[in-house]
Amino acid sequence: MPRIDEVTVIRHFRNYLAGNEIEFLKGYEQERSTLISLLEKLIECEDHHEKLETGKKIWKLLFEHAMSYIDSDRRGYDKLFAMLDDYVEFEELMFASDPFYRDHTLHSLWVYFLGEYLFYNDKFSQLFKSFGQVFYGDEINRKVFELLECDVVYESRFDPSIRCVAALCHDLGYPIKKIGEINQAIAKILPHFSITTHQEFSFSYLPVQQGFLDGLVRIFSSNIQGKTASEEEFTKACKEHGIEKLFTSEGVAQLAKIPPSTRKKLGESFKQVYTIQTSRFAYLVNLKEMENYQHGFMSVYLLAKYLPTFTSGEHILVETDEAQAISNPSRFFAKLMVLAAMVSHSSSYFSMDKINSPMTFLTFVDELEEFSRISRANQKRQYVDQFCRTELEMIDGWLDINFIFNEGDPDHLNPEIFFKDKVKRFLRLFNVPSLDEELRLRLVVQDRLQEGKFRNFVLELARDYVRLNVDGEIMDPGDYLGLVEFKHKKS
Repeated sequence: MPRIDEVTVIRHFRNYLAGNEIEFLKGYEQERSTLISLLEKLIECEDHHEKLETGKKIWKLLFEHAMSYIDSDRRGYDKLFAMLDDYVEFEELMFASDPFYRDHTLHSLWVYFLGEYLFYNDKFSQLFKSFGQVFYGDEINRKVFELLECDVVYESRFDPSIRCVAALCHDLGYPIKKIGEINQAIAKILPHFSITTHQEFSFSYLPVQQGFLDGLVRIFSSNIQGKTASEEEFTKACKEHGIEKLFTSEGVAQLAKIPPSTRKKLGESFKQVYTIQTSRFAYLVNLKEMENYQHGFMSVYLLAKYLPTFTSGEHILVETDEAQAISNPSRFFAKLMVLAAMVSHSSSYFSMDKINSPMTFLTFVDELEEFSRISRANQKRQYVDQFCRTELEMIDGWLDINFIFNEGDPDHLNPEIFFKDKVKRFLRLFNVPSLDEELRLRLVVQDRLQEGKFRNFVLELARDYVRLNVDGEIMDPGDYLGLVEFKHKKS
């Protein structure tokens, strides 16, 4: 089974870049050349800090071009990049507080590169057959809009930019999550100095900021709806051309036979009026995410805080549940998808049954990326490569996800705990009763830390199917995890 690591995904992306295949970098020859040189340097870097500095340069270049492809408004980029520099310095402190801490700047790059490696690899195409269909319904809908030359909400040309920006920025809010661990570390050391009480670092938002946050929640708790401006006129015009049912294979074939000039006039009566309206249920769910300072939401907050493109326009930060008209729907929708993907990846309420959107894609790939974790050598306090090898392969329609622990100190590592955490995450994330037929997962964790004491942990997920195998013994997930929540899962 092929091993997947940072070198694998960097080389794949470098080759893809060299072939001028990336939509948001087409026409930027100098920038592509610079990125290729930086990627080659990243592969060769042995010193972690040099790798991090190179990674920051790649991060900034990719973000600049991916985001500006969606919207040319570049205001705030420099502030965001300054924040990234501060973020990297903050993570130096985090390395000292957690022996298995992952560098989130590099992690964000690995998530992006791994996602592109999977998305454009024919071996894994089965997983992404339905990508994008959630937005335009099916191929017939897409063809009708194309023939009538109408504005659409979803344009696939923005997909590479959405995936890039969402991956790069999805963990920017992570420092807030670590504040609690810093408080715990402080609380442990102070009693040694006879200090029994102390005031923890804490924070809260002012009322004026709460208003901004509330408006932000409304944005990615909203649905975009389209309605034909002159429906009666359009229906009548279709019938005049012998089209009784437009959104069928026969209807599309008949529409294609109409002369382009006539079709253009038909398209004018089909013109869509798009509105955005807050979903009350999604709004309440996302308010909870905000209250809990989930790092996905806090990442969105940073983007909205620094980049006016997310907070300008008459349809942004509305204070009503009423539908609001929007212009340039496809660009607005692309920005909405960036925010929604970032929020979803850390949401305890988010679940998926197929990989058909930026939200499901980012969340899925983020769960696969484990080769970025690094550990500290105890004596030299230098950062060294992690002990968990990743292997991915499609075998008989199943995605085999292998995490192999074959290096490291067995006294400080417990692959079974890692496996249990993954099982809980997968069973909560994947909606097993309605999983897509093309999405079948086999998670394997191999403990190879001690010679003669090898262990295997396997979780298989498919539609209405859960099978848990620990060292050859089939177990009920609820019993194995000690959680009632999973008692009724089929095994």
